[in-house]
Amino acid sequence: MPVGLGRPKDLSELVLPLTNILFWFRLLSEEIHD
Repeated sequence: MPVGLGRPKDLSELVLPLTNILFWFRLLSEEIHD
């Protein structure tokens, strides 16, 4: 079941960039708001 093991790894690799994008988006929106 290599696919089952690869799925969580892919999810974590997708979640990290998403959280990074959301973090930067919040920073940029706060800078624009000010």
